[in-house]
Amino acid sequence: MIFKSAWVLFILPVFVFLFLLTRRHRRPGFLFPSGEIINAFRPGSRAWLAGKAVYIRAACIVLVIIALARPQLSRETRVKKEGIAIMLAIDCSSTMLADDLELSWEDLGRREKGDASRYEKRIDAAREVARDFIKSRQDDLIGLVAFAAQAYVVCPTTFDHDWLTRSLDRVKVGLIKDGTAIGSGILSSVNSVKETKARTKIVILLTDGINNFGNVPPLVAAKAARALGIKIYTVGLVSKGPGLYLAGDGTGRRVYRDFKVDIDEDELRQISALTGGEYFKATDLETLRQSYREIDRLEKFGMEESRYEEYVDVFRYFLIPALALLVADIILRKTFLRKIP
Repeated sequence: MIFKSAWVLFILPVFVFLFLLTRRHRRPGFLFPSGEIINAFRPGSRAWLAGKAVYIRAACIVLVIIALARPQLSRETRVKKEGIAIMLAIDCSSTMLADDLELSWEDLGRREKGDASRYEKRIDAAREVARDFIKSRQDDLIGLVAFAAQAYVVCPTTFDHDWLTRSLDRVKVGLIKDGTAIGSGILSSVNSVKETKARTKIVILLTDGINNFGNVPPLVAAKAARALGIKIYTVGLVSKGPGLYLAGDGTGRRVYRDFKVDIDEDELRQISALTGGEYFKATDLETLRQSYREIDRLEKFGMEESRYEEYVDVFRYFLIPALALLVADIILRKTFLRKIP
């Protein structure tokens, strides 16, 4: 508690001193020739209360002095502002079904019994790594875009990361017409993140293909992002050899078959360079994780928090009891403690 007019409190010790001084030198009463005359008299409740009534008036004055000093209580208000807004753009074209991202021995150890495959589908790896990235950015505003031949916003930017993670499970191959519209993916991400009030806005675009759909070239979309101050990090999933996918061999067995996957790494580098971001090449699950870890390290701003102190006057909590004591004193003096002239 603070006092806005603290100088008024200097009156308080002066008043207390004068009050005690007057009470000390006051000797009210009558002179009697002998104490035997008054021994038979015992003071009643009225007489006792009459002697204490002066303390009621003193308490009233003390409370009024404190109220005049304007006591205030401080109340702190914290306002959080988004430090960073992130849009994750994930390729959902058919090539993301390739089952060729090699797992580390540590990842193999975490696999369920009976699953001896050394590889993971690209789309599954993309979801897994994105999920870990979201967990590491608890204070950031994050959204999600999926794109193939078209792009759509799976989840707008939000602080509700539980909902965002559940939305991530809906990102699957086959829900959108097949193709790779990188420019559309960038524009959808930019449109979603540009409206936020975050200090820093970034897009993390993951793809394994070459732009072959959409009306907006990726570099044109990147220039639009640059004009809005939005940085783009690109992650390219690149096979060490031909792409692999599981297929039946006609005898009931499933075998890996090769297929050709084209990716334009130079264009991805240009997209990032135009906007001040970086390009990362991922050839297996571990390098994919490392790409997101590096982005996480490069973009460490977090939340901004502003604190405001607001002061609330509480003089009424002293003034109301003072008025109540004053009214009680007046009533007592007019009734129970009334004096006969």
